[in-house]
Amino acid sequence: ATVGAMQNGLSEVEQGTAAITDTYGTFDKIIDNINMVANDIKHVSESVYTLKSDMNRVVTSISGINEIATTTSQGTQNILASTEEQSAAILEITHSVQNLGEMAEKLDDIVKKFTL
Repeated sequence: ATVGAMQNGLSEVEQGTAAITDTYGTFDKIIDNINMVANDIKHVSESVYTLKSDMNRVVTSISGINEIATTTSQGTQNILASTEEQSAAILEITHSVQNLGEMAEKLDDIVKKFTL
């Protein structure tokens, strides 16, 4: 009976040892999976950081383009104002030339009166 109990106890110890070994294997798999998830999270974090950096460059580029567009718009407005001023000056000169022409004709008529 004692030998049977010892064999029974030995058998139970062997089963417990096998169960512990299986449990260690399961824990190793869990740890490996945790490490894989942590590695994936690290890659996602790096990708997010890269995207943020790229987004900042895009925002900076858009700001630069906006400044160029504003400067160009102001320059265009200045050119338009100058063109309007030149157009008004040309109109004024045209009227003056017409007036001078009329005055020249009148003067010519007056001079003809004296030479007759």
